[in-house]
Amino acid sequence: MASIGFLDPLTYSHRCGATIVSNKYLMTAAHCVQDLVESNGSSFRQLEQVFVAVVGTNDLNSVYFSGSSENSQIYEIDSITIHPSYSNTTDPEDIAVLTVTEQIVFNSNTSAVQLPDSTDPSVIFGKNVTILGWGQTETGTPSNYLLKARMTVLNSLPQQTECQGFDKEHYCIRDLGGDNSNACFGDSGGPLIYKQNEWVQYGITSFVFADMFQQCDNTKPSFFAMVPLLLPWLDEQRVL
Repeated sequence: MASIGFLDPLTYSHRCGATIVSNKYLMTAAHCVQDLVESNGSSFRQLEQVFVAVVGTNDLNSVYFSGSSENSQIYEIDSITIHPSYSNTTDPEDIAVLTVTEQIVFNSNTSAVQLPDSTDPSVIFGKNVTILGWGQTETGTPSNYLLKARMTVLNSLPQQTECQGFDKEHYCIRDLGGDNSNACFGDSGGPLIYKQNEWVQYGITSFVFADMFQQCDNTKPSFFAMVPLLLPWLDEQRVL
């Protein structure tokens, strides 16, 4: 798991989640970085801020240029490649690949994600899954600590009527366990994972429903790009 955002000499500002695909590439949601590509071309610096990926830590409280969080590593992002079919947040191709300027060092806290070995998204229909992120909580502010929630994939279940048709090309998930958990702003780009022999990433956090006050509605589903359907494009990018 990685956080991507802007770093300056004094502060770090989390933007979205991401996952490590290999020691040079990360994967996130296209909507997390679309504005950077459109406004900056090949440069992702904003004044004194540098666009980076933070890996190796669950705690974003003390991330600076020096990497002051004991286990964190910070890598500058060199390039962004967005899926060519993506245009807005509800598109099923909500995926982008980020290239870092130097190879990510793997250790006990930092490793590449396991991806599905099949392009069949139905493997997790109706299953319990886990989502991760530093997104907005019920207080209305992002979490500095990585949070996780156990959710259920509604695709193929009677509750899929709640998905308003988006379940045809997205994973549609909701908390059926009564904890009132959900994805929210800032969780975008992070993973939906499912435990097989090991944890496998099947989804990328894409979009949620919000009320008029921009509070995420935990009574409604959230939606995730289907990684199995995007494996051919990832393979074309030669990141696998």
